[in-house]
Amino acid sequence: MSEQNETFRYHGCPLRPTADGRGFVCRVHDAAVLGGLQVGSGTGADCADLRRRLRDTGDNCADVIISGQPSGAPGWVERLVATSASWEGRTELASFTRAPAIQSWLAHDAMAVREALTQNPHLTAEVQAILAHDRYDMTRGWVARNTALPRELQTSLAHDTCVNVRRDLAGNLTLTADVQTLMARDTDRQVRGELGANRTLRPAVQARLARDGEVWVRRRLAQNPALSPTVQAILVQDTDGQVRARLASNAALEADGQAVLACDGSVMVRSRLAYNARVQEAVQAVLVRDSKPIVRRCLAYNPVRRPGVQATLAGDRSAAVRHVAETAPRACPVSPAPEELKSGVTR
Repeated sequence: MSEQNETFRYHGCPLRPTADGRGFVCRVHDAAVLGGLQVGSGTGADCADLRRRLRDTGDNCADVIISGQPSGAPGWVERLVATSASWEGRTELASFTRAPAIQSWLAHDAMAVREALTQNPHLTAEVQAILAHDRYDMTRGWVARNTALPRELQTSLAHDTCVNVRRDLAGNLTLTADVQTLMARDTDRQVRGELGANRTLRPAVQARLARDGEVWVRRRLAQNPALSPTVQAILVQDTDGQVRARLASNAALEADGQAVLACDGSVMVRSRLAYNARVQEAVQAVLVRDSKPIVRRCLAYNPVRRPGVQATLAGDRSAAVRHVAETAPRACPVSPAPEELKSGVTR
């Protein structure tokens, strides 16, 4: 038997060769539904033969023969896969099919199939709406992450009764401005926190969250890589040391904010700033003379330390700082972080 006639998987659906080697057989678990799906451009003898075989089948489960090779097959082969007994085939099909009727059919399939369907970039608005109102919150959460989600469904999911769905939606990078504003008022702090970490968050919404009463929300916001300068100026004055420490680690922190945090009363804040990959040269000059060895040690670990700073650290009064300055790599993207920074303790 030739290689092309060995067991073949059409988009994950196993097709076994017929005895004469001229076609393929697929196991269909709902032949009646397959015959009713009017999808694709399959016409002529192949499509007519398929429908005749289905019409003559008495059981819901049947073997269906595909005439000829399945490569480049017409739309009715997608119908075959959509109703096959192979959930792997249906799952793969769900991730790419453009046929609205097949999408609608798969929207009521097993959870793994529906998950794949939510990630389909060609999903119709009607099918998105079906999945957005799925009885399982996990499915609605998958829909909430879809970056092609229309505004109406974003608004609907922003009012979902399940907090996990709203958290998934809060991280969606294509949220409209009004949905972001709506979610900034969510009653759950973790929803607001996930929103705060969203790098497409509008400056006005950032400013609202910067004054949020829950410190956990402000901590997530402080790590946002797209913080506006206005919000940075608010957060450098935050009363919570962890908020300031996370801001100090943020590579987006501008020079003015760095200058303020270089004189912060918290050792952890200054240490995090010293290890910031984009700490300014003028700020390094302040931190290299910090009274706490751990701050100077973190600066010695920073691969972007300037030559003048390196020379000062190499002559530091602390043996531990000198050792790091002599052994830590420079001008490289990654340098091992000190254990003190990994602990996350604010002093």
